[in-house]
Amino acid sequence: HRDWSNRSPDAFDHLRVDRNIFSMGMTKNSSPGNPEDTTVYSNNLYLSSNVGGYWQNYRPFWIHNSFVLPEKVERHIESDHSNQNMPDSYGKATYRGFHLIDNNRSYSKENAPYSGIRMNIFNNSFISATTRGGGYLFTDKNENSIPSGIRFSTAGNLFLISSDRVAKITSSGQLFMNNNNKHENFSSRINFIHKYCFGEDVNNVFQHIITNQNCQDLSLSGCMLNGLEYQCFIGGHENKLINLEEKLYPLFNKINYEDVDSPVEVINALNPFSNTFKKTEKCINYPVISNSHQEKNAASFHAMEYRYRVHRDFFGRPRYVRSTPGAFEKGFLNSDGCK
Repeated sequence: HRDWSNRSPDAFDHLRVDRNIFSMGMTKNSSPGNPEDTTVYSNNLYLSSNVGGYWQNYRPFWIHNSFVLPEKVERHIESDHSNQNMPDSYGKATYRGFHLIDNNRSYSKENAPYSGIRMNIFNNSFISATTRGGGYLFTDKNENSIPSGIRFSTAGNLFLISSDRVAKITSSGQLFMNNNNKHENFSSRINFIHKYCFGEDVNNVFQHIITNQNCQDLSLSGCMLNGLEYQCFIGGHENKLINLEEKLYPLFNKINYEDVDSPVEVINALNPFSNTFKKTEKCINYPVISNSHQEKNAASFHAMEYRYRVHRDFFGRPRYVRSTPGAFEKGFLNSDGCK
């Protein structure tokens, strides 16, 4: 969206990035746009790759994507001095999931709530065996902006992680842990934010941020009622987050590059219903992965109705009204929980 100064309806863009494989890299969403512009990332596979960036005046959506963050991806290279294969760290395996970077020039205290620097993260599957750099799912680089509970909007996601550390504001070092077990079923995310995060009418929440004395620094802990609630930080409560600790390590702690150097192998690594990966019967030896995806159902309709609905999965299978998080719909499974 580079034509943000053009207010003609013909200039409004609707971009969808669908069914791509991102392996061992970083992806960035950037540039200004119009509020009517839309960008949707759907059915993409991210192996040791994160998402984030900086943008202005429009809101990108990540819907039904699958992420796997291993602790390390190794390749073997031929040594110049011997015939032995030497292990080498490959591609700087990422340890961040969703990463917000502020363009500070676009901010002032008054316009910060309307800047559009927000991430909408719905119905994704996220498996992280990494503890590198803290192993945070969500990172907000600059606390001098609107609180992260407004900057992030989440629902319907499944997070299988190896650490209780959920999120971090990097400039303050404040951590947000998976430290409670609340599972209230409110009628909407608005009610949740009203009750747990702000003490004001949510319809006036931006004005509340600007005028409330506790929000003058525009920081999360100074503005929200429960600053240590990770649900407030990630802007939603209809997510399933499970700390599997060491249970993910045998499968995703260290991956040899030769096991993920083809598209089919990357797909098998990301697909929770794929039986074989790393010469291992994944669904039998690690049933928590397939079972968690079978049990978690998420609404397939979001804001603005059909525009943000993902009708098919990575393989082209129609999605159910109550859909499976990630890029793969559960469909018809064998008795072992695999396709």
